Amino acid sequence: MAESQGFSEPVDLAEIGIRSIHGVPGDYNLEALDYVEPAGLLWVGNCNELNAGYAADGYARIKGISAVVTKSGVGELSALNAVAGAYSEYIPMIHIVGTPPTVAQANNMHLEHTLSNGDQKVFETIARQVTCAVAVLDGSRDAAASVDEVIAHCLIQSRPVYIALPVDMVERKVEGRRLKTQIDIPVPATDQEMEEHAVGLILGLLQMAKAPAVLVDAGAFRRKSLEEVHAFLQKFPLPAFVSPMGKGAVDESLSNFKGVYAGRSSDPSIQEYFKSVDLLLHIGSIKSDSTTAWFDPKPAPHAATVKIPVNDEAIQINQSNFPGVQLVGLLRKLIDRGDMPIRNIQSQPAINGKSTDAGRETLDSVIEHRWLWPRLSKWLQEGDVVITETGTANYGIRETTFPSKIRAICQPLWSSIGYATAACQGVALAARELGIERTILLTGEGSFQVSGQELRFIHGMDAHYNDVQPWKYADLCHVYGGERITMAYKIETKAQMERLLSDPEFATGRQLRFVEVYMRQDDAPVALINAVKAM
Repeated sequence: MAESQGFSEPVDLAEIGIRSIHGVPGDYNLEALDYVEPAGLLWVGNCNELNAGYAADGYARIKGISAVVTKSGVGELSALNAVAGAYSEYIPMIHIVGTPPTVAQANNMHLEHTLSNGDQKVFETIARQVTCAVAVLDGSRDAAASVDEVIAHCLIQSRPVYIALPVDMVERKVEGRRLKTQIDIPVPATDQEMEEHAVGLILGLLQMAKAPAVLVDAGAFRRKSLEEVHAFLQKFPLPAFVSPMGKGAVDESLSNFKGVYAGRSSDPSIQEYFKSVDLLLHIGSIKSDSTTAWFDPKPAPHAATVKIPVNDEAIQINQSNFPGVQLVGLLRKLIDRGDMPIRNIQSQPAINGKSTDAGRETLDSVIEHRWLWPRLSKWLQEGDVVITETGTANYGIRETTFPSKIRAICQPLWSSIGYATAACQGVALAARELGIERTILLTGEGSFQVSGQELRFIHGMDAHYNDVQPWKYADLCHVYGGERITMAYKIETKAQMERLLSDPEFATGRQLRFVEVYMRQDDAPVALINAVKAM
């Protein structure tokens, strides 16, 4: 029995939990797209390849993996920024590229969308720099096995992969039973002896620590260890912090949650506590300039450190490496032995890293950042998905306290302006597939316009190239034909915002709600001001 290979990839994607595929149709991929809907998948055609890549990135952050389809050359290069961002931030994305026929490639023909030099491998070479695995389905080896192999790499390494699908290979036959074979996802091996040694050392450090801190980073999401992190923090009620990329990884209703730590851009009370920390347990570590206030040094000169990286590199305890120790297994063993007393921990000092009301101010005054972000704390609901754009919103959200089970999406490491609006489409779609009611996007007008086909570079408040042409944002819903299923609002005062956030219909309605908020140009979140001062 044989089946068309055209069914192979869609079936594989459905098997790993993908229900929707993003992309842009074009030369060399149309034949493959004919098999998407028959396989029970939803095709999402985006307005351009960059937005498709961003949307796939957002989808993967909710569902655990995603797929984006482009055509070769011009299409895949347009998506490359999004793919590179996914690689930078450890997002598992499958990039499927429709390519010219194998005969044309073998003969180095000068085809459209090529560099007119006969080099048919150049785009594959570029893709190898921002993916963890590549499969070229040119008939040189079993196509189905190649696809399964790169998908396994995508899931294990939590990074993008690249599949080149020549147009003449879509109809090639594969064995029908091959389509029913599940993808083998090997579990990373654990060095039991090394793990035991690491557990003993960490428990010993915890027993001796007087001022410990647990810092949870984005790796907790990427390595699917949130359940273990939460159980660990309940078993060991140590002062817990999140990095800017780790926002949402810790239940902020826990009494031992203390706020966001980002080096010198942190709340002053958090900075002061970290000066005395004698043990730092950094879970899912991803260090970058934007999340550490330009590589702020470790908390105290002689603090003991336990660093568990986002990838499968060795866990580091002080200066010693422990290869073969996995995050989930390590936390489970620590939890199992959590009845061991931690004797020396001092009473936790007052840390004011959680958001508080800015005071009962006149509600008809202009909206300020120091008022807006704490106010959102009361409006957010358990289970919401919150997306913040690179820049102001990423800093402002640090002052918002999340209810339980919030999923936070941001891209502070790659920091591609315009990411959040396009990613929101993929996030909202994935959330809907999981039965999640609300997806909330917080962005600025400049970033919003990037996703609306304009590229801007921002530097310096008064620079002419930072000028943003004012759009009639509230009218966009009508422009795009959504007047019957959308509600648009213009908010200029705190009183208007209070009425909006107190409106049950606004909080629970199922239609798109587009809110345009007016604020002073020279206002900014406290964390952003602190970060600039620290430069």
